[in-house]
Amino acid sequence: MPVKHRRNRRRRIHRCRISRNPWKVWILILLLAAGMFCWQLLRYFRAVSSAIAVSDAEDCVVDRVNQAVLDMTGTGEYSYDYFVSLSKDDAGRVVSLNTNMSRINAFSSELLYRVTRPESENIQVTLPLGNLAGSSMLMGKGPDVTVNMMMFTSAYTTFQSELAAAGINQTEHRLTLHVIVNIDVLVPWGRLTTETDTEVIIAETVILGEVPNLYVNTAEE
Repeated sequence: MPVKHRRNRRRRIHRCRISRNPWKVWILILLLAAGMFCWQLLRYFRAVSSAIAVSDAEDCVVDRVNQAVLDMTGTGEYSYDYFVSLSKDDAGRVVSLNTNMSRINAFSSELLYRVTRPESENIQVTLPLGNLAGSSMLMGKGPDVTVNMMMFTSAYTTFQSELAAAGINQTEHRLTLHVIVNIDVLVPWGRLTTETDTEVIIAETVILGEVPNLYVNTAEE
């Protein structure tokens, strides 16, 4: 009998230990739920801040391209006659267009020098804390969360010449450059890449008379 009494007592003690510890299970569940919530919040924050960083970088590059073209063409040095020479016959009609590619390339080099920079450029992305909740009621509310990022760029250009009818017995000749900029944005959790293609007009004119029969690209200085 004493032996049986000991066994029953051990069983009761074991049951008492189990009944006293359920709060540890609930704490563990709460910790896991909080961890999952924080992880999802961090993923959402990374996605939103990355999208804003890429958009800001693209806007910055496009503005820089347009401003560089305005600054260069605003001096009056780069006119249509600087890039293109017209050949006329005895009657004064334009028979050929001669584009000076050396000057086009020099203009492109100067433009790329102004657009791209060898050093990195800092970008700050600021988000209100309420935006991370994903609710429209909390958008724009709460303290700001700021993330610093770095941007690197590399670029190249492609040249295009277009002739188009501009009215009765008129032809429009336009020179355009496509400025393609590759952008790398370094964020604390990785690297983001994007590309912009900005079309800019560097010179244009309207030619009176028939469309010229000859169009020549030359490499003369």
